[in-house]
Amino acid sequence: MTTVSLERTSASMILAAMFGAAACLSGGDGDGKDSGDLYYDSGYGWYDSGLGGEGEGEGEGEGEGTGDITSGIYVIEIQGACTAVWDMFGYATGDLRWDVGLILNSSNTCSGATDTSGGFEVSSGYAYFQGNYVGYASYGGGQVEWSTRGYVTGGGGGQYYYAGYAYY
Repeated sequence: MTTVSLERTSASMILAAMFGAAACLSGGDGDGKDSGDLYYDSGYGWYDSGLGGEGEGEGEGEGEGTGDITSGIYVIEIQGACTAVWDMFGYATGDLRWDVGLILNSSNTCSGATDTSGGFEVSSGYAYFQGNYVGYASYGGGQVEWSTRGYVTGGGGGQYYYAGYAYY
């Protein structure tokens, strides 16, 4: 993974946005979340660890038969600070569930942002990254979109806006 230099404040804000802020807003109960990871090897690209998987009854009759995410954008805007922007791709792990890789996009303005990966899913009209709420979601026709309705207050004390889309 690519790591960029960062100042302590930026790093704290990014981490709070990625994990703490979303955790405060999490609407899911965590049951059945895929725990598999994506890994990057410069010779082979991204690959699935093979860990995790579907829990009992998951992916049955819930969606339209989702495939791998072929492209997308994942955004976190930290009010008054910066905007973290990632290109998104991933492997389907069930209906409306994926193991995703997030690669920093050239539009990124947050010095503390890094490449990352984790589980992304849509359930009951909400989107979750690593089990944490990242917005209201809609999907259909091979595309999913999500965003918060304005800024949300996070565990790091900042105001965050989440948004994105992906094609599957």
